[in-house]
Amino acid sequence: MPSRKRVGTLIQRMQRDDVMAATSSMCVESLTLISSMLDDEDFSPDDVLQVLQFTQASLAVFQEHFVSVQLRPQKLGVGRSPWHRDMWPDLQFYTMFRVSKEHFTEILHVLKLDSVSFKTKQRCSFTGQEGLLVLLKRLAYADRWVNLTETFPCQPGHLCDLFMHVLDYIDENFATPLENVLPSIPLSRLRYYAQAIKEKTGTNNDRCIGFLDGTFRPHARPGEDQEVCYNGHYRGHGFKFLSAVSPDGLHSFYYGPVEGRRHDMYLLNCGGLDLHLDNLHARVGEQFHVYGDAAFSLTENIQTGFNRGYTTPSQQAYTAAMTKARVSVEWGFGGVCNTFKYLDYRPQLKVGASPIGKEYRVAILLRNFKTCLEGGQGCGFFQCFPPPLQEYVSWKIL
Repeated sequence: MPSRKRVGTLIQRMQRDDVMAATSSMCVESLTLISSMLDDEDFSPDDVLQVLQFTQASLAVFQEHFVSVQLRPQKLGVGRSPWHRDMWPDLQFYTMFRVSKEHFTEILHVLKLDSVSFKTKQRCSFTGQEGLLVLLKRLAYADRWVNLTETFPCQPGHLCDLFMHVLDYIDENFATPLENVLPSIPLSRLRYYAQAIKEKTGTNNDRCIGFLDGTFRPHARPGEDQEVCYNGHYRGHGFKFLSAVSPDGLHSFYYGPVEGRRHDMYLLNCGGLDLHLDNLHARVGEQFHVYGDAAFSLTENIQTGFNRGYTTPSQQAYTAAMTKARVSVEWGFGGVCNTFKYLDYRPQLKVGASPIGKEYRVAILLRNFKTCLEGGQGCGFFQCFPPPLQEYVSWKIL
């Protein structure tokens, strides 16, 4: 729909409204009376009182309907003042930013934001701590930038620009290098993963190190190329991500985003997980694999359940046990969106208006950080505990 254009001056636009036309004519008549009185030397005080009353009535009508013609302000009257983590109590801080103050300091140090500063297009400088607070608050809940000025005293445009700077910094230096940590995981931890899954499922499979699945993340309907991101199964527009979740709750591999109409096998081929597991086999000298559902093809690196039509009772029991454990990958997807509710608010996720794929990728990284610091649902289910945060960050591909 084409945008509505404003034609004419402000007074001309006012005269198109019946009420404002009457108000403007009253103001013109008041000014005419005042000018005629000034030209006439013999005017009485009653004439002055009458003109003032007439002018006051016209101004009252104008003030009542002024909202229909007032221009939108370009800037709010919000002054820039610094903020830091100690401005909020501990419980309120965790509710607003989804991490405790102690863990926030660790994440700030790991991301090296304690020694980084950002400058917006409006030449306003911010510290790395301020940028991380804005990023966490924005991802924690879907809210407008104007409303966030109550938490962070600053112009809305500056906050948006700061958010984009921090998002680019984390994605380039940490989220992208850590999207595949399988080649860097030590052999001892790989065996630890396989043993935890074997003990939980009660099977003889001692080579499975994680579970694989794709997820569909809906977003607002785009204005162009709607068929590209429309998924008929989910009956909506969105993008897809592929992730392999280890038994300690970490997303050890994630790939995306791709168009929502794509199949999970397309993500697997584009992400190159099969090749990464081949390289892992060449590095450690042992064959490991991930377990997926029936949507994936059976290979040495990608294992699936047995076909129901040609299975023995033992094979059926194996498939049931592994399928029950495979629910942990859904916990991984749910943990990202439950922690960062902004990613679950479809109307605000608009293609072309915000980098929603990059936001989801950074949210996965921050969820992995939170898992290393606090644990997760998968940790208790498999009795498998994640590595320290510093060790996990050291796995990134340089």
